[in-house]
Amino acid sequence: MVVIITDAKYRASLAAVRSLSACGYDIVLTQTKGESGANIPSFSSCCVHRTVLFDLSVEDEEAYMAALEKLIKEYDMPALFPVGAKTLAYLSKRSGRFAKICRFVCPCPEALEFANDKSRVAALAEKLGINVPHIYKDGENPGENAFPIIVKPKCGEKFGLTASERYIIANNPREYARAYKKMEVYGGSPVVQEKISGFGVGVSLLMIDGRAVSAICHRRIREYPASGGPSACCESFFDEILIRKSEKLLAAMHFCGMAMVEYKVKAAPDGNIHAENAYILEINPRIWGSFPLTYAAGSSFAEDYVLSANGTPPTHSLSNYKAGVRMNFILSDLAAVADLIRHKRFSEGICGLGDIIFGRAVDGIRSKSDPKPFRNYLKLKILKK
Repeated sequence: MVVIITDAKYRASLAAVRSLSACGYDIVLTQTKGESGANIPSFSSCCVHRTVLFDLSVEDEEAYMAALEKLIKEYDMPALFPVGAKTLAYLSKRSGRFAKICRFVCPCPEALEFANDKSRVAALAEKLGINVPHIYKDGENPGENAFPIIVKPKCGEKFGLTASERYIIANNPREYARAYKKMEVYGGSPVVQEKISGFGVGVSLLMIDGRAVSAICHRRIREYPASGGPSACCESFFDEILIRKSEKLLAAMHFCGMAMVEYKVKAAPDGNIHAENAYILEINPRIWGSFPLTYAAGSSFAEDYVLSANGTPPTHSLSNYKAGVRMNFILSDLAAVADLIRHKRFSEGICGLGDIIFGRAVDGIRSKSDPKPFRNYLKLKILKK
């Protein structure tokens, strides 16, 4: 069977390519114009049967979806694996039309909009009894004792913001005023939220008919920048309570498809993760940045999606992956380690160096059996091409 995977420029696409190729699927990988096809790391994977570079911009919605539709029609009901947020949003609006020519799973526009709205997600979570950081009402002025606080737009992705650009930590009233002014241009009044001290946790689910049919949990080990940014190194774990809480939340908004529910967990004295200490931050209603961990941990998440798209959801346990597997992106992780040392967090920095030097973390891109993508990735990063 043919699987068409979109948005090859994202690292998540490469993980999906490798996972599905190992299961015997023929992979067609796509990307819109903007990056040179020869330099897109995923395009050089030995697991790909065909690469397609659309000579247009993903911003040109109608032209992009027409080109994707034309490609799909070259095959007999292929599976479509949408990676980018824009591709997913465009597909959601045209699900009826595309369902006639390919197999896929995606949320309806209403559910997608709901999941992208941090304020609505927080209100629903609170109603369902899930811990939520305190959110200040519009116009409410946080007191001196409120800082540090988080300021972020209701949906930063809608405006093309990167992960590190989607929030600002304000440590005092002056920083808060600047952050509020900067963020309110992205869709009006931003979300002003209590900052929870702890570590980041992601609970990723594949939702079909109101239930989770595949899952993987991860804990952030290091971020870059170290003060708070995208994950540079993460580790898989299993927690059924967090999975069920996340499932309940996504089911309540009638969400169907792949999503990551992001939490901040207050540190416990024993250093372990306790669900009662988890506070929901937001939902990423799409493929998430640490998706390569699914491949590193031996999860069947990508294949579970294809099976579900074809009407045969998997029946295995939600713990169908290895816990305790660390995955990193080596360049980001090296930068994170340097940042930790620069901020005198020496023990964390030394631990990070050990993960890298002694191979305790699996790189999310590098593979001995498929080496070319990593070489091209290094070229892109080092030569800035």
